Amino acid sequence: MIDLRNATIKIENSTLCNANCIMCPRDEFNFHGQVMSLKCFIKLVDESYSLGCRRMILGGFGEPLLDNNLGTRLRYVKNTYIDYTISLITAGYALRGEVLDDVCEFIDVIKLSNYGYSPDVYESVHRGKLHYDTINENISGLLCRKSRPYTIMTFLVVKENEHEVEQWKQHYEHIADRIDIWKPHNWGGLINTNKKGQFTPCRRALSLSDLTFSADGSVVLCCFDFNRKLRIGNITEQSLEAIINGDKCGKLQYLHRDKSIVNSNLLCASCDQLYDRTDSLIYTSNINMQVGKNSMQDFKE
Repeated sequence: MIDLRNATIKIENSTLCNANCIMCPRDEFNFHGQVMSLKCFIKLVDESYSLGCRRMILGGFGEPLLDNNLGTRLRYVKNTYIDYTISLITAGYALRGEVLDDVCEFIDVIKLSNYGYSPDVYESVHRGKLHYDTINENISGLLCRKSRPYTIMTFLVVKENEHEVEQWKQHYEHIADRIDIWKPHNWGGLINTNKKGQFTPCRRALSLSDLTFSADGSVVLCCFDFNRKLRIGNITEQSLEAIINGDKCGKLQYLHRDKSIVNSNLLCASCDQLYDRTDSLIYTSNINMQVGKNSMQDFKE
């Protein structure tokens, strides 16, 4: 029997997005405009729960709050499995009205991606329809709620915003429950980052701790595989247990375990998370993480 008690599944309920962030390779993305069917969502929630999973993150290569079925999904999870913890990753553009009500009622942890302190810098980094004044108003609306999710603010440092890190940190550290400041990862080799040291087998792949369900039901071992190149199955066609026990999953895990994946032409071979990226965490108020010791592979929600 597969045991997912230590796993946090990631669900890409929507690939719709109203941003065009400069560090996001959306130009390389092949699956725009998809929303996960409710039938698929319920199946993967039920089957993951039966295998011991109790934690999920909503958010993939899209904005989860743009999903018109979000409230229905959240109600299903919390009304059926009261011990299922739901986290959500968002930029916050749609965080108002009924959406904000649903978030405050059903979401346990919300992580807000917010990569600029001043209007000009924020909008130059996030681009698209993400406007500074709207985002600030929505974040304030969330934070002033008496009953709201545990709120994490995250800042990703790029050359356009690096001069605002300290101002951003001083502002949000006192009003959010936690803040995290990171350097970017390389999206499996799509951008240049610092890879150094010896190759380390991917703990995410070997422990199934980052199982990701794409909007069409595809299952991949890592959320960085946004184009679903290393699909191990599809939840609409097989049971989750059969997918995890299948040959595709086993082969990928074997390649990581014996380190031969580094010489392959697979996506993982170019991923900077398989090398020393303990430089990637710049600051955190997360007591379970330590700057200079932890990388994104060790990230604890």
